[in-house]
Amino acid sequence: YRIVLSTYFFILIMLVAIFFSMMGGSLFGREMMGLTNDIQPLLLFKIASIGLLFFAAIGSIVTFISSLHSERGAALSWNIGVVLFLFVFDAIIRLWPKVYFLKPYSLFNWYQPVSIATGKYDFYIGIPLLASILILFLAGSVYWFNRRDL
Repeated sequence: YRIVLSTYFFILIMLVAIFFSMMGGSLFGREMMGLTNDIQPLLLFKIASIGLLFFAAIGSIVTFISSLHSERGAALSWNIGVVLFLFVFDAIIRLWPKVYFLKPYSLFNWYQPVSIATGKYDFYIGIPLLASILILFLAGSVYWFNRRDL
């Protein structure tokens, strides 16, 4: 479990660094441009926090897929394929009105900064869903990695 968790925590530390860069750059730019009546810092924090949770969930999915494969090439190709599938699935749902009812099943639906900014984001579903995905896939990573043939 140490190998999996140390790998995931490296990913998480990099995401936290991106989070602080997003927040710092946004707040700095807001002050430098004099946009104090624009997006409020608390709203920027909400948007960045949901983004951090979203990308941490994606990181746990990628870690899970990587724990299933002993070859780096296979793991990388599966990771790229899954993330690309999730993105294309979301794009098709948004562009094709007949399948719009599938929108809640799109992972990318649960990180929409515009929805958060306009108050249309459902925090009571989005946060627990992303947290559950993060925990389940990370637990699956530890479970499967410890049982595979090294």
